[in-house]
Amino acid sequence: ALGYFLVAFFSVFIAVMYKSLHLRTITYMNQRPNTRPFFQKYFIDIIIVIFGVIIWWEINSRVPLNIKHSGDLTSDPVLLISPAIFIIVCTFILLRIFSIFAGSLLYFWRSWIPVPEIIALYRLSRNSFWYSWPTILIMLTTGLTVVAGSLTYTLRQSSYEQIFYDNGSSIRIISTRPNTGITFENIKSLKVIDGVKSFSTALRLSGKIGTTGSGVNFDLLGIQPTQFPGISWFRNDFSEHTLPQLMSKISVPSISTSIELPLGSTKIGAWTKQDPYVEDHFFWVVLRDANDRQFTVTLGQIPEEWTYLETDIPENATHPIEIVSLQTYMQVSSDGGYPTTWFIDDVLVKKNDEQSPVIDFEKEELWTGLPTSNGIDVFFTMIHEREQVGFKGNTIGKIQLDKGTDTGIRGIYRTFTGGFIPVLTSQNFSDITGINGEDIFVAEVNGGYVPLKPVGTTQYFPTMNPNRSPFIILDVDALLDFIELRGLTYSNPNEIFADIDRTERRNILSNINDVFKSDRIMDQELRLDGLLIDPLTVAGWNVMSQIALWIGLSTLILAYFSFMKTHTKEMLKESTLFNSIGLGKIRRIRILLMENLVIVVFGVFGGVISGLFTSIITLNSVTSFYFGEKLLPPYILRIDWVPFVFTLIFIVVIILVFVLLAVIRDTRVIKISQLYSQN
Repeated sequence: ALGYFLVAFFSVFIAVMYKSLHLRTITYMNQRPNTRPFFQKYFIDIIIVIFGVIIWWEINSRVPLNIKHSGDLTSDPVLLISPAIFIIVCTFILLRIFSIFAGSLLYFWRSWIPVPEIIALYRLSRNSFWYSWPTILIMLTTGLTVVAGSLTYTLRQSSYEQIFYDNGSSIRIISTRPNTGITFENIKSLKVIDGVKSFSTALRLSGKIGTTGSGVNFDLLGIQPTQFPGISWFRNDFSEHTLPQLMSKISVPSISTSIELPLGSTKIGAWTKQDPYVEDHFFWVVLRDANDRQFTVTLGQIPEEWTYLETDIPENATHPIEIVSLQTYMQVSSDGGYPTTWFIDDVLVKKNDEQSPVIDFEKEELWTGLPTSNGIDVFFTMIHEREQVGFKGNTIGKIQLDKGTDTGIRGIYRTFTGGFIPVLTSQNFSDITGINGEDIFVAEVNGGYVPLKPVGTTQYFPTMNPNRSPFIILDVDALLDFIELRGLTYSNPNEIFADIDRTERRNILSNINDVFKSDRIMDQELRLDGLLIDPLTVAGWNVMSQIALWIGLSTLILAYFSFMKTHTKEMLKESTLFNSIGLGKIRRIRILLMENLVIVVFGVFGGVISGLFTSIITLNSVTSFYFGEKLLPPYILRIDWVPFVFTLIFIVVIILVFVLLAVIRDTRVIKISQLYSQN
């Protein structure tokens, strides 16, 4: 606000200077070549520009706004006066161009415009100093209008968008239970709450590129791609694609890849061998029951020759029971596995002492190797069966195992995605990691290795901070399913994004609180009521900008009245000379209109340029340092053009009124001898 008052004070100072200019001095100047203003003659404007650069450096070198622990807001006065300083700096820079602008118009237009307009341009180019004063006034007023219409409007909209970005949806639930997360019972309870339109479970984790300790860390967010677009807020400039398009890239088909065991099965077994033989190398089968519980059963040591191994299916497992993956285990370090070739023919189950095959490896069944500490080094193929073992068939499964393991585990699983999970990456992900869209890479997530492949990029994504670390977005169900393949760890979603009926907001929130009693619930509407920027701060900028705007307009009237009064006197004295060369009143009016048109056009465009430049610099300073880091999402400069249009109409009306007054006064005829004596 103080900055706006400085602009108004500077305008009043110019108005006083108009009144102090004597008519004889003006007449003398019209008879001489153009003289530069004192602030250009003595390079005062250059000094002010340098001062403005110092101020810009200053506000970018320290925190101008600080929030104390008590909650009180302390302000840096440098930030408050910076808008006025930057407007004045831009005005002085543009003023240096005014004489060149007027001279260029005269040079390019003189061959095809009428005489009155040529005279007006000649007067502007010859004595641009005199006309620079009203130009300064118009530039300051319009620049002030642009700043007043952009600062508060942009800050207010940016405050809303920060909440939209951080909340992700109308309701965001963050689990504070690290051991259990969002349970299956929580999700079922949420589904039956009236007013919850839709929701997406989410899993937020951190990961590391590669399988060594020196990999690049990243943030990971798993969401449900089919639900998230209808829930979340997403700005168009975040990515080249819309949110539904991005979600379609990472959506993994919900086609079951598990193999269901016959109801009532009590035992499971398989024909298997390995070559070369590795001691303490065990055959594991990972099962999942109807309650989404996992069971890892061991068939024992993998033999050197074809042998049928069998074990009991856990009695507490609830049907239907599915086979999740086939694994081997040996107690070694990550890279301590022994290379060998593992062969499997038939996986059988026993029901009522009768065996039936559930996996026969007689056709391609989308099997692929689990990633290990060496990346993708487990390879599955089907080969012709040389020895007649197991049930009838011509092919068997061959798994090539290398040194890499995942905490001693190696194995195969079924997938429709080609052995990887598609992910969206932040735009800085490729620059930091060196991984592009053609690469399948292995990342360490939740203590295990996950194969990922970039299929799209986005600069920003709700709740994610690319300024802190690169991030990836993927299908949460695909990630959870893959984590469960190992059988040693189990993960639940740890967040929920929900869209609710706002008309029943209170009842819905009460029911949600009953389900998620110990979890953190973020209500977007409640946060919008208490904006991230102190409402009094935004209101202060708004009120003071309006006050300063009205002061600027009032100053413009007084200053322009002073200018036109003196200028009209000079035009009155010149009317006799114009009459002598055949220029009547209409043509003299055209001269006056042309002069003011050029002044207004240059002043308005210069004011818009200086206002935009000032707004951008000021907003960068306010937003960057008020929050201590870069805004998420970055602000978009928005301008309320209503005050600007009002100011522009106001300026045009003022000029037309003063031109009309000049026409009314242009009735006095002065003798040439009297004109000569006065000069």
